[in-house]
Order: sequence, then structure tokens, then C-alpha cells
Amino acid sequence: MNNNSTFYTKTGFTLAEVLITLGIIGVVAAMTMPSLITNHREKKTVAQLKKAYSTLQQGYLMAISKHGEPESWGVGNTNTSTNEDGTTQTDYSEAELLLEYLSENMNTININQEIEYTKYQLNGANGRNVNLKNIPNIVLSDGTIIALGYITVTKNTGDIYVILNGCAQNGRCTLGKDIFYFNIRFSPAKIIPVGADGSQYPKEEFKNYCNKTVDANDSGKGCTAWVLYNENMDYLHCNDLDWNTKTQCH
Repeated sequence: MNNNSTFYTKTGFTLAEVLITLGIIGVVAAMTMPSLITNHREKKTVAQLKKAYSTLQQGYLMAISKHGEPESWGVGNTNTSTNEDGTTQTDYSEAELLLEYLSENMNTININQEIEYTKYQLNGANGRNVNLKNIPNIVLSDGTIIALGYITVTKNTGDIYVILNGCAQNGRCTLGKDIFYFNIRFSPAKIIPVGADGSQYPKEEFKNYCNKTVDANDSGKGCTAWVLYNENMDYLHCNDLDWNTKTQCH
């Protein structure tokens, strides 16, 4: 009688092989995760800024539709005076009046909050204390802060800045990363992201006011238009970007 035996060979991974594979996966994850997290944060900032810009534009248009052209709102110039001790004092009542018009149809949760943070330029230098105690501001339902600065009606301009990422609550905000500037025009009525043509720092000033290698107090202030129109924050990663020839690092 013939006995036919079938032999089965059991295959699998040894513990050493499993540990080596897990180690490789861990190394790859450690190398790629920071980049993925950074990319996600920047995309989130782009989306938040676009939403804030849309909110500002809609608020301005609705205020005009309800109250007429901005010239009839009675908004004047921001005034700065010198106290007896030599310190300067800025009267933001005109900016507060303008913000009332702009925010009338916005979904706000707080008005004129006393918020203090340190503002840095794009390269992380020159930290300066900022207190929104006397600066007109609103907090939108998503946590975005909109504040108004100097208003110069006679020069047809005013400063609006948007503060994102909860940086004010953390106490550290960076121009071009967390803080983004807009210019408001009264005639014709429009809101222009700084960095665009017709703004305080037009496109030709991009390399001076949206570049991490530039050491200037307003470095980062000219990044707003770049983020909105090119939908990236690649200026945080390379210094050779250009509106006409290179709008991404890679």
C-alpha cells in the first residue's frame, strides 16, 4: 500500500522582519508627517483668508446698498495727538464708525475685544506688543478677528487687517502667516488685498514685503494678495517666487 503524504510549508515573517518593517515605516512617517501637517495648515489658512475676504466684500456691498455710498457715512480721518508726557495717542473713533457699517451684516460673536499679542515680521524678528483694547475689532463666528487701523478718507484709503489661526489667543502672530492686510477704498468703493495692484504694496514690491529674507517692519504685509490669488503660502519655503514667472516653489 502506497502512502502518499502531502507536505505543507508554513511561511510568515519573523519577529525581526516585522520590527525592521515597522522601523522603516516609522522613519518614513517621521520624515513626511511634518510636511503634511504644514501643508494642511497652510491650506486651511488659505481657505480662512478667502472666506474672510468674501465676508468683508459682502459686508461692504450690503452697507452701501443700505446706507448709500461711503462718502455719505460721515467717516473722517484717524487723528493722532501728542500727550504732555510726549507719548502719542490715536483716536480710532472714525475707524470704529466705519467698522460699524462694515460689520452690520456679519455674523459676529464679539465686538471690541481687549486682545493682546506679540506681532512679528515674516522672518520671525522684531516682535512688537499689540493691544486691541482701543483698536476697533470684531470676532467672527469662526474665530477670525477683523480690525481696522488708520483711516485717511482724504487719501481714499484705510487699513483693515485679518487675524487668523487663533494666534492672538496664543499671544504670537506673524505677518503673512497669521495676519493679513487689506486696503479699503471709498471712491470707487472696494476692498483690495495688500500685495495686489492698486494696494499699499503692489505686485512689484512683492520681493520686499513678502520675503522671509527681508528684514523690514512691514515684511509679510504684502503677502495677502499672493495667498488669495495663487492659493498657496510657498513664500514661507522659498525666496525666488515671482508673480509673472514662478508662483510655486516646485
